[in-house]
Amino acid sequence: MKAPVLGVVVVSVVLCTVRAGDDFKVYTLTAPAPEEVVGMLKGMCGPEARLVYDSRGRRLMVYGSSNDHERISQALLKINLPLKNLRIDVVTTEAVSEKKAGAGVSGSGNLVLGSGGTRGSVRLTPRIENTSVSAESSTRQTIMVQSGSESVLFVGSDVPNLEWLMDYGVRSGCAARGLAWQRVGAYLRVRATVLGDGSTVALEIVPELSGPVDGRTEHVRFAKVATEVTVKNGQTVELGGLAENKDFYSRFLIGVDKSGVSRQLRMSATPRILE
Repeated sequence: MKAPVLGVVVVSVVLCTVRAGDDFKVYTLTAPAPEEVVGMLKGMCGPEARLVYDSRGRRLMVYGSSNDHERISQALLKINLPLKNLRIDVVTTEAVSEKKAGAGVSGSGNLVLGSGGTRGSVRLTPRIENTSVSAESSTRQTIMVQSGSESVLFVGSDVPNLEWLMDYGVRSGCAARGLAWQRVGAYLRVRATVLGDGSTVALEIVPELSGPVDGRTEHVRFAKVATEVTVKNGQTVELGGLAENKDFYSRFLIGVDKSGVSRQLRMSATPRILE
């Protein structure tokens, strides 16, 4: 989520030094050793062209002449590898744990009814019951993405901690105060990028609230608690955020069952590179 900000800063700096007739374009680098590729392209274009590489997004931002862009385009046709596709299997586990307590009285003994009345003995035994019930249910989502692109994971259509989350968003500068949501859902926006030799995947996961406000669709992305991890192809990773963001995710990853009770969710993702 920080890459677009970098792009804006770079553009504003380059604008002060560009030549008349220069154009701005963004290229995706899928070749191995992209830093070396950037160095080669800078040598091809000369010192007057402005090339800035965003390593996280594997993007090359270029201000240059039409000849510069032609050289870059032709070079990338030869050295860029085709973008790989990924399948990401996401398992959501809803953990339910309830304790039930109760009290009662049980009795035992004999009663005899005769002409002289009722006689006998009864022993009363008080009892206290504590019962613990635990259960888990899992659902699976599968998303397909191209390396470097993003998709969205559904968390829930009900957001029990909406007031807390919106207050957090206002304080962190990613949400406007007083949004009158007509309906709002919780999502995780996932960007997956195949790295290096194709054996590892970089995942960027950003929590998001989305829904209609005054007839338009509003999105609130919590970039400050985004999770960035690098995993091996086929490795499973928990989508719970870093340790310092546990308080946020404990309030964001909430599901609501059919009875309206909030349940804590655990989500894990397994990216697989498709050949």
